[in-house]
Amino acid sequence: MRRWSNLAALTPGVALCALGAAVALVAGRFTSAVSPLLIAIVAGAVLANTVALPAKLQPGLAFSAKRLLRVGIALLGLQLMFSDIIGLGWGVIAVVVAIVFLGIAGTMYAGKLLGLRLRTARPRGTHRHERTRPVHHRLR
Repeated sequence: MRRWSNLAALTPGVALCALGAAVALVAGRFTSAVSPLLIAIVAGAVLANTVALPAKLQPGLAFSAKRLLRVGIALLGLQLMFSDIIGLGWGVIAVVVAIVFLGIAGTMYAGKLLGLRLRTARPRGTHRHERTRPVHHRLR
């Protein structure tokens, strides 16, 4: 039941963001120089700083700003990167994949030669649930 109450609390703010995204998509049709994502970000920033929005919108707006915006920016970056790579051809894609694979495998092999555990030898960022908290050492 709690999940439904959370969803109900998020709905008004997320709906406002969806409406803003739809408006940005329509506005983006009229200009090819600016992406709809950028239009939505600027419009949201202007709206948030010039209009007093009702408190019931805040949970959905916070969720959208924290989660959905990150996903949108990542997808935009992926779209740009993917279209650039596809433009270079499948041979270049194969080389990029091979270089990444060999880089990770080579790092793990070097770690094995040095006697490190697999978790320690993996390159940073390849751990499945890696945390970015700082490591604190105790002085003895």
